[in-house]
Amino acid sequence: MSDSVRSLLNLKRWSEDEAKNFLALLMKDLSGEEERLALLEQQHAAVSVKLDGSTNGVCTIEEIRRLQDYMEHVIDRIGSQQKVVKKKQMEVDDARSRLMGASRERKTFERLDEIHRKADGQKKQRKEQSDADERSVSHFGRRDGR
Repeated sequence: MSDSVRSLLNLKRWSEDEAKNFLALLMKDLSGEEERLALLEQQHAAVSVKLDGSTNGVCTIEEIRRLQDYMEHVIDRIGSQQKVVKKKQMEVDDARSRLMGASRERKTFERLDEIHRKADGQKKQRKEQSDADERSVSHFGRRDGR
């Protein structure tokens, strides 16, 4: 029975490792998407600065319109990217909860394996004690001449 528990424990450890690797990949994807969002927000800030500077009369109306169109485009992309980041964050949260479940299962099987090892040790110790008692009785009987 203990071998089957160890086999299941190894399977649970493998499952936990897979969950860790999957979480790491998702976190890397999330990080990349967050970087894209940060770049878009930087572009938005830069265009805002240009638009604020263009109100001093340095730019033409056509350039202001072009900057406003670009600003709308960047705002749309920011909205889309925020949705992507939110989706990736939900995937990361889901993977994290699966990892926690896999860790709990592994710990449960580790405790079960430990219980089985202790029981096997106690069984072996009782067997050794029984054998020692039997040898003592046999030895005592031979010494008495019985």
